[in-house]
Amino acid sequence: MNLIFSTPQMVLIMAALFLKMVSSFCSAQIKWEDSTATGLIAGSFIRSCYPSDKISETDTGEIKYKAVKVNVQWAYKVTGFSSQYSNTVKAAHQILGKPNVLPTGGSSPCAWASKAGMLGTGKLAFIRVAFEKPVKAQQVAVAVNFNPGAVEKIILYGARNEEKVIYQNTASKSLAKPGILNVFFEQLPFEVTEGALFLNPGVVPGCEIDAFGISASHDTVKAEINIIRTVQYSFQKENLGKYINTKSDEAGPVVSPGGKELYFVRKFAPENMGGSKDEDDIWYSQQVKDGNWSLAVNLGSPLNTKENNFVQSVSFDGKSLLLGNVYSKKGQMLPGCSLTHKTNDGWSVPLAQEIDSFINLNQYVNYYLSGCGKFLLMAVETDSSNGGLDLYVSFKTGENHWSKPKNIGRQINTAANDFSPFLAADGITLYYSTSGWSGYGKEDFFMSRRFDDTWTNWSEPLNLGPVVNTAGSDTKYSVPASGEFAYFTSTANSLGLHDIFRIKLPEIVKLKPVVLVKGTVWNDKNNQPVSAEIIYETLPDGKEVGRARTDPNTGEYTIVLPAGYNYSFRAIADDFIGVAQNLNLTEVTEYAEFEQRSLRLAPIEIGTIVTLNNIFFDYANANLKPESFSELNRVAEFLKSNSGIKIEIGGHTDNSGSDATNDKLSKNRAQAVADYLINSGIDASRITAVGYGKNRTVADNSTEEGKAKNRRVEFTIIKK
Repeated sequence: MNLIFSTPQMVLIMAALFLKMVSSFCSAQIKWEDSTATGLIAGSFIRSCYPSDKISETDTGEIKYKAVKVNVQWAYKVTGFSSQYSNTVKAAHQILGKPNVLPTGGSSPCAWASKAGMLGTGKLAFIRVAFEKPVKAQQVAVAVNFNPGAVEKIILYGARNEEKVIYQNTASKSLAKPGILNVFFEQLPFEVTEGALFLNPGVVPGCEIDAFGISASHDTVKAEINIIRTVQYSFQKENLGKYINTKSDEAGPVVSPGGKELYFVRKFAPENMGGSKDEDDIWYSQQVKDGNWSLAVNLGSPLNTKENNFVQSVSFDGKSLLLGNVYSKKGQMLPGCSLTHKTNDGWSVPLAQEIDSFINLNQYVNYYLSGCGKFLLMAVETDSSNGGLDLYVSFKTGENHWSKPKNIGRQINTAANDFSPFLAADGITLYYSTSGWSGYGKEDFFMSRRFDDTWTNWSEPLNLGPVVNTAGSDTKYSVPASGEFAYFTSTANSLGLHDIFRIKLPEIVKLKPVVLVKGTVWNDKNNQPVSAEIIYETLPDGKEVGRARTDPNTGEYTIVLPAGYNYSFRAIADDFIGVAQNLNLTEVTEYAEFEQRSLRLAPIEIGTIVTLNNIFFDYANANLKPESFSELNRVAEFLKSNSGIKIEIGGHTDNSGSDATNDKLSKNRAQAVADYLINSGIDASRITAVGYGKNRTVADNSTEEGKAKNRRVEFTIIKK
């Protein structure tokens, strides 16, 4: 039997002596794969553990090569153990699944450690695990992430109480680096269903086990970082330059959805509100025409004080900022987060956000408000956390009020710190930092996608790769709606301490496509801009998916809509009726920008005409489609809220067909709308239905676009 260690020669000699002692119990080959033997090529780790045994080409982004896929089954259930360090950190269940500490290695809360091992007592430790499917095993892989050398025995078990000792050793402090202990042997006469490890923590205290796997293959099982095999970064990361970065510490970049505004923290700068003793102040820069950034400025009062101030996220419209901490009336910063809005006079005094049953047992915290303003993500530690900071979500229940935080699950959260959440504009793609999954440094950036509205069903987190992630701590990731660049903090090639960088993202790690819509809200009577709120909904269900604010001076707005849906969006303001627009994005497959999407607000007065843009009929008849119902329900609510108003509903057509046909169709469509409103509880005496046929056109009938505008239903206020 041969023993192969990728370690110094002295260890090899000791291993040879060991072989003579144990050769009688099994014919096995043992190999130690340390963390330097994972296939680090041109800055990328080879992925060598796959769900099949076929050869496939792997692309690390810098070099292509062939890698052997190894079918390995990692433990999925703990059936017994001697002790564990705690119920969360270094708990027995941390051994389950594939390695998430190796290949980097080191002590981690995400590995199993016995209490005896942590205390360094002489008491033996063991753990027994089950595998999901029986395997005719020929290899065991034990991922030892810290203080190797403690494993003394490995036993495999079958479903009929069969058992076989496939590894036996005398524990000794090892010079080997953390890695995988691979034990190879002839195929056993029974299918393996369970396995057990026996350790001697008295000889090697503090040993930690990352994972325990079995394989029917003799191809070496290796630890891997879960990266996208085809990811290619076309550009290196770029320092944003001296207008942003200084010899001070710049951190926490937050870019607006439009990609034109950047907020960040500058630490202990003389220009901070409290001078060089002021740890965190908010700074701001705008992107100029040549793509560079303007000289950053301190945002000043009321957002900056002499205490810690920092932006956590910016709304889709750029008119609201989520800030860390609660701003008390006495000027102190209290636990929680606050929201500020852009007004005619600048940023408003931050308003505290009330979160039901909020608790944070950690000295650190992060928040992120989704661009639509409906979901509040946070990194906090509670009694129910998996260990350290976990990511939670709260749902908006009222103005400045949020539901009890909900843990988003173990697919994302680990026993380590999981923090710096960034929910992309698609509302699905999550970027965050963690040391709880295999990576390249202390904390790495990862990406996952949400599958449903439970907020606990996520794709397996993917490491963004060594071009973005470094050997240090990589945090605070921010991406505009286009998904073109990622902004983050790094110390590599910085002008001082931490600097702000950006990198152009490859398509495969971008967010799902969204559409950025810009426009202005106008008073339909005098054509003046109006300060209003924008509401956008999906059709046909009429589900509200977000709100935005217009610029209080110009009436301009920006909203971001995930592609693949049909939308209605409208403006609302006191003393006005909102005219909704329809935007069908079901066929959009890439990022796009739609500008000059004007919204009209009609004053509530006699003679006001409101076009119902989101009313849809079957072709050439008066059958209302379900997509129409949310618009009609709003008209009904308007009439119920204004009981003295009477309206005329007018149906209109284009010039196709005969006058008689158009007159009849327009009358029937107007009556269909009237009937819907009456059935919704509106008195029939308040509604008159009239068909105007093709007699009142609003556009040129020589084009299809003009004809579409002429085919409409509108109502006119005839009594107030």
